Amino acid sequence: VRFGNRVVEFKESASDGVILNLSTGEQLQCDYLVAADGANSAIRQQLGVSMIGKESLATLMNIHFRCPPISNKGMLYFVTNQKLAGVFVAHDSREWVCQVPFVAPFQSVEHFTN
Repeated sequence: VRFGNRVVEFKESASDGVILNLSTGEQLQCDYLVAADGANSAIRQQLGVSMIGKESLATLMNIHFRCPPISNKGMLYFVTNQKLAGVFVAHDSREWVCQVPFVAPFQSVEHFTN
């Protein structure tokens, strides 16, 4: 598993498995390729596999922040009150993302900067 890399192209080979060309110019050989690159998967598109269903189920504003260490026992914390509906996602004890629904006709990016 390699994080922070982008596959530009891949080729299947009967003798070599899968050859990956990365955006860094590096080339890798692997036995398997798992396309875990999201709904707009470049790998799925290269394979010609169409998406079934709605293109977008929701739009979220992702608010990334760091804070002093929090002793957390879970990684997801759902919050719903009069001011906020969202989920806090712990990446580790200091790094978090708060995902808040974003409804473009009724909100703007500025709504989240006040």
